[in-house]
Amino acid sequence: MRFLRFLLWLFAAIGVLATGVFAAAVAALIWVQEREPSLPDEIVLVLQLDGELDEVRDPSVIPTLLPGQSRLSLFDIVRALDAAAADDRVSGVAVDLSQAALDLAEAGELRSAITRFRASGKSATAFSESFGGPAAVANYYLATGFERIDLQPSGTFSALGITAAVPLVADLLEEHGIQADFDRRHEYKGVMIGLTERELPDAVRGNLRTLISSQFEHFVADAAAARTLSPQRLRELVDQAPLTAEDALEQGLVDRLGYRDDWLDIAIPGDHEPAEESPAGTVELADYRDALDGAVSGDRIAVIEVAGSIARGEPDLPFGTRYRAVSGRLAEAIGQAREDTSVLGLILRIDSPGGDYIASDAVRDSVARFRNSGRSVVASMSGVAASAAYFIAVEADRILAHPGTVTGSIGVAGGKVSFGRALARHGVAVARESVGENAAMYAPTDRFDAHQQERHAAILDNIYDEFAGRVADRRGLGPDELDHVARGRVWSGSDALKVGLVDGLGGFHEAVRQVRELSGLTAVQPVELVVFPREPDRLEAVRSMLGRGGLLSVFARLDAALRTAGPVFGLLGPLFDVRWGTSVVRPGTGPVMLPE
Repeated sequence: MRFLRFLLWLFAAIGVLATGVFAAAVAALIWVQEREPSLPDEIVLVLQLDGELDEVRDPSVIPTLLPGQSRLSLFDIVRALDAAAADDRVSGVAVDLSQAALDLAEAGELRSAITRFRASGKSATAFSESFGGPAAVANYYLATGFERIDLQPSGTFSALGITAAVPLVADLLEEHGIQADFDRRHEYKGVMIGLTERELPDAVRGNLRTLISSQFEHFVADAAAARTLSPQRLRELVDQAPLTAEDALEQGLVDRLGYRDDWLDIAIPGDHEPAEESPAGTVELADYRDALDGAVSGDRIAVIEVAGSIARGEPDLPFGTRYRAVSGRLAEAIGQAREDTSVLGLILRIDSPGGDYIASDAVRDSVARFRNSGRSVVASMSGVAASAAYFIAVEADRILAHPGTVTGSIGVAGGKVSFGRALARHGVAVARESVGENAAMYAPTDRFDAHQQERHAAILDNIYDEFAGRVADRRGLGPDELDHVARGRVWSGSDALKVGLVDGLGGFHEAVRQVRELSGLTAVQPVELVVFPREPDRLEAVRSMLGRGGLLSVFARLDAALRTAGPVFGLLGPLFDVRWGTSVVRPGTGPVMLPE
């Protein structure tokens, strides 16, 4: 009774929520646009990094519907800092890293932007309540790009190094009657081994060790140089950590102890009350970004992000793509850029661990079509661009990575998890009739038989051969060179450069320079960076909310769920003593009234 009522009211709540979002979307049509912020003559930019960063833009339509709600992306921050470096009104930047959650590549991207900003003769200071947690190394790496680092007196220096862990759950699955049936190409391919192995294979362990050692050595070299410490001394301090704030100051890891308001008092001279209002002359970086002048040239470079796990199809919702790189959306965006004759080249920004091979092949084909139109493509790798994501990147004219990027993983793995034994333990039998020798091949109840295993292996072999062959062709690698870089190995960006998987190190700034070079543009020739797919205006955003994959889809799914549940509830109703009013629930009609 209670469970059934819960399900029904859950469906009702979903409907109410969807209706509420619909109303908000319609109301956004008449929202009064906020005025662009006016900027003072003397500016100190202020930025508080909060959580993870989107690479290029927030993929949802919500920021378009609600002015002032957009999140700064990594791309936004870099562009704003580069513009500020040439802006005589801007004298400095103050960045609060307390809530930052960066990876090493993102930290490197921002650190390079801060370095260029400081090279223009302007000041840059950083503050953090503490350097701790999973992002401590990356956050501190970024901090070392500033001329001064302030640390809260109660904080710690807990940049403890870099670790990589692979949970091995094969015994746990076996205990519960669950069997993982996966195969991989080849010995270095680590995906899914946590489900199948009881010990970490030596090849995978050694590869992971090489990867994180390369990342750590790069961190140590750059951070030690910035803090005028020897690399050996910085390694010793990392090994001694966690350190108190006083110890961090004494050892030269930070420059000053104080609280955020104290930091702002020094970073932004003058009389002000920081507790209630922003200090005079300060401008939030987001406001500065919004006030930047528009482009003055018809020449454009398209920027498209491949962020999240690569999947087939279209996004489920306008705001449902944050963690997935959906092939339909990406192919459409690349097609838009290809059809725009003012676009001279494409920067493909990648932050993806890989995903579906068929989806990645569709996106790769779109990239190849853009390149074959006579225009240049530069792939710019962020934190990770591996496996199927590298398969997409290989079509670019040039590939750039950060030293801390995780890339490569030229290999494939696939299979299924079988729950048949677990079901049997609980008295559940599966009765099946099939037409076709392998009709139930991927059913999650039985393991592959010998013939099915053979066919599955053949598919994996074919994918690997095609993947590796395309890499060899595009990167100009011979059989021995290919064998050395492939077989599922992962590489840091700096090591990938050594073995020929990437062409250079750098981020957005370097990618723009490379596209200029490939397109025959000079360094000073104005060019506009345009994100595709183009950000919709408000009317388009509402249409997106209502259209295919939008709220109409939500209503359709809700209706389908109710239609499916209706007959079931009708059969179960007597068991739960549920009264359905005066109407009979018939298959295909759904409940016409909620329970009393």
